[in-house]
Amino acid sequence: MKAHDIAGTRLFYRQAGAGTPVVLLHGSASSGAQWKETIDHLRTRHRVITPDLPGYGGSEVDPDRPVDSFDTDAQAIIDLIEQIGGPVHLVGHSFGASVAIKVAMTAGHLVRSLTIFEPALFHLLRDGDAKDQAIHREIALVEGLLAASVQDDDAAAGMAQFIDFWNGEGTWDRLTPNVQDMYAAEAGHVLRDFAAGAKETWGLQEAERIDCPTFAYLGLESQAVSQRTTEIMAEAIPNASLTMVADADHMAPMTHAHVLAPALKRHFEAAETAERNMAAYSARQAA
Repeated sequence: MKAHDIAGTRLFYRQAGAGTPVVLLHGSASSGAQWKETIDHLRTRHRVITPDLPGYGGSEVDPDRPVDSFDTDAQAIIDLIEQIGGPVHLVGHSFGASVAIKVAMTAGHLVRSLTIFEPALFHLLRDGDAKDQAIHREIALVEGLLAASVQDDDAAAGMAQFIDFWNGEGTWDRLTPNVQDMYAAEAGHVLRDFAAGAKETWGLQEAERIDCPTFAYLGLESQAVSQRTTEIMAEAIPNASLTMVADADHMAPMTHAHVLAPALKRHFEAAETAERNMAAYSARQAA
């Protein structure tokens, strides 16, 4: 594991393999370790980098630093990619997908291809039509219950609601006490993720700035809130493609890595082939 220091953040990351670089961004209440099986698939052809986002795993974040949308996390990843010597294939899940999108909008020259799985872009629903706002109220309720539980010094109760919302009712009760304690300790970071998302105000026209090959995934068993954000982004990003994964929910990057990882390899190869073809075409035009 290595560390990368930026203002207010000490970012830890793992890397494996060799080849064109790939950066995988995890979701809330997780760490780069969630990508273990995906790494095993990709490392034979790629240099795979899996950072712990600020505040998670081995990464630090200044607790006194005001929450400023996804900018803190996105800037940390931008700096990491610059250190790697990008551009990279950038992949994100849930909160990590939101950060990946912000990176692609802010520093597109560093992103060779973008892959998103159910981004937590809840502001798009909050600012959407009546149907989207109704969907937004579902996740707002989860956030409210978590915030109230933390305020009552019972973070475990709030995280039980959070975990069950994303993984299915009864998931929390099946966890061991040690794992429950681990998740309860992440409650504050999860609330910061919610707060960061609430400060996002960009509209869909800004997503049109993303001009790299983009691949979006959603699980057919996922919650409406994450399916809808994925659909919105797949429609807004030029030339994006959308794939629906059967018998999968929001945790598909872990539960269905055997399906998604080979697809990622195909996407990366297609993006690199298109890049080479464009370079050859440009060279012929200049000749």
